[in-house]
Amino acid sequence: MSDNTIHIPVEGMTCASCAMSVENMLKHIPDVNNARVNYANHTATVEYSGEKADLEAWRAEIKKLGYDLNIEALEKKNS
Repeated sequence: MSDNTIHIPVEGMTCASCAMSVENMLKHIPDVNNARVNYANHTATVEYSGEKADLEAWRAEIKKLGYDLNIEALEKKNS
């Protein structure tokens, strides 16, 4: 399978520790090969395997931490 990369806006982070929490959660999701979260620009860069990212599943996991992946902003940017 090929690796894909996606950049997703993250909402709700207030510090670098928040970014680290989101990054660690993303890294434990199946099909995620690597994740980097930048607090300064509130973006997660996720490398994943497979045809399509399961953004709703990723969002559900991140919401457990009290943050959100702004999938709507991502979709608007790509349309």
